[in-house]
Amino acid sequence: MNPFGVISILVWLLAAAIWVHNIHFTAYCGAQDFSQIDSHSDGKSPFAVGIRHLKVTGKKLEASVFYPIDKETARNDGYWFRNPEKTMDAMVKVFGPMFNIPWLPRFILRSYTSIRFPITENADIVAKFASGQTKMRPIIFSHGLSGDKTFYTVLYHALAAQGYMVIAVNHQDESCFFTEDKDGKEMGFVLKPFYVEPYRKQQLKTRVDEIVKTREALKEMSFDLHVDLFGAAFPNVKLDMNELVLAGHSFGSATVIAVASQLKESE
Repeated sequence: MNPFGVISILVWLLAAAIWVHNIHFTAYCGAQDFSQIDSHSDGKSPFAVGIRHLKVTGKKLEASVFYPIDKETARNDGYWFRNPEKTMDAMVKVFGPMFNIPWLPRFILRSYTSIRFPITENADIVAKFASGQTKMRPIIFSHGLSGDKTFYTVLYHALAAQGYMVIAVNHQDESCFFTEDKDGKEMGFVLKPFYVEPYRKQQLKTRVDEIVKTREALKEMSFDLHVDLFGAAFPNVKLDMNELVLAGHSFGSATVIAVASQLKESE
């Protein structure tokens, strides 16, 4: 038998199994709801976690801010994906070619669009930081190649629950599997061999510039917001930029190392 025929049969059997699983999972359990799970095994995180969605820098990078809130105000109504249908379409376009699957059934990924996390959208920041008497330590996070800012939500939650403010951005360098540019045009991941040096160098240059400008926006509090983050909601919040953390995963790690090197040379 043709080996490609065997692979196709196996893919379709897997797809059928996942489809049945999704039907039964949704029928008996509802949406995949992790909203009651504390991010720490002892259940003693000092804060619950809020999230606000915004756009930063002149490029209007899509960003999400995770921050501590009072547990008494938590609604835990946050979903993993903000644009689930578009995100699912993008995942199909990316993962099919990436794993040499000629046609990836869309329903395989359906269950991922309804995952909920213990985060509360647009909540007030915890009183400890709302007054401005205690500065917050900010963390800027850079996602990996073919990822996006939502992939690391569990990590952001764990950090925000300890009192950090995490700013996660979607890069506009064709490494993010789904985002939108400043004009609302959809941008997706462009699949190329991993070691295409000129292309990767240009991507890295773009990423470094985006993180540097995000840092500058934080310093100036000059966000272009979907939601008024540092205005009426948090008029007195102060960030300790001397304690800024740059973090990332995979290509994001290379990004923040390059940013740190550039900042060291310039400052």
